[in-house]
Amino acid sequence: MSKGESHMQLFSATTAVRLLLAAALLSLSVPFAKAQSYPSKPIHFIVGFAPGGSADVMARLLGSKLSETMGQPVITENKPGAAGTLGAGFVARSAPDGYNLLVGSVSNVVISASTMPQLPFDPVKDFAPVTLTASIPLVLVVNPAAPANSVKELIALAKSKPGQLNYASGGNGVSNHLAGELFNRMASVNMVHVPYKGDGPGVAAVVAGEAQLMFATISTAMPHVKSGRLRALAVGTAQRVSAVADLPTISEAAVSGYEVNVWNGILAPAGTPKEIIAKLHKEITAVLQLPDMKARLAGLGYELVASTPEQLGSVIKADIVKWPKIAKEAGAKVN
Repeated sequence: MSKGESHMQLFSATTAVRLLLAAALLSLSVPFAKAQSYPSKPIHFIVGFAPGGSADVMARLLGSKLSETMGQPVITENKPGAAGTLGAGFVARSAPDGYNLLVGSVSNVVISASTMPQLPFDPVKDFAPVTLTASIPLVLVVNPAAPANSVKELIALAKSKPGQLNYASGGNGVSNHLAGELFNRMASVNMVHVPYKGDGPGVAAVVAGEAQLMFATISTAMPHVKSGRLRALAVGTAQRVSAVADLPTISEAAVSGYEVNVWNGILAPAGTPKEIIAKLHKEITAVLQLPDMKARLAGLGYELVASTPEQLGSVIKADIVKWPKIAKEAGAKVN
């Protein structure tokens, strides 16, 4: 081999290495550049339930504020169906660029994994957690025509009419479906489950008398309680709720040990750049701490529980272990 050929090979090898390094640096810089320019177009909050439920309320309140602070419209889209899993599945399949985000809940992210045999997503592998937003109490409400002014009276009524009282829910396999089945088991009654496409339609059914009662999210139920169209009997949390401090817990009223916890949180598709997750986390948690936002959410009965992405991930993993046992004990199944 001549000296010139040797130099040419060395030059070619060196050039190839430089090109590979440049390509590697470019590939690393692309997500960073995207994160730096994010958001450059409207962000979509996907809600897996019909308008009027807790996730929908949270999405619209957050979206309104984030539209101001992030400089782009934040649009709420309702994609109801299959216990909220249609909307969740849509986000799981979306491009991991931060423009389609799930305003999820324990119902469609976790409980669905316990009650649906063929879930269209993996609750852990298919999402990048951003933050918890709130803990949302369930309120046991009845139609005013029902002859029950307390949990004890409701239990007595249900025992006198086995299989004749209907309780509404936001859909098969969601938290208030499971809340009703847990109540059936723990109170030794037989009330019939009637699913609707979200808390809003479920509450409307109780107001209309299509169903006699519901374990409804507090934000959906209380406006109707205040107007007299529903009667509130108790809350499903372990402790009383400050927004409705006069209401007992179901546990203290009649069914010792009864408790169902509901949370909302924001999730992005798996693979979303960490820089975008960090930006979303910073913006969302800042909005949740705004005085007017805190006051509005507190007035609805929400308890703010903003978290790190890692903490939300841990909550999901812990609940996936916990809820199958509760669902099995309560007999909650998707029909």
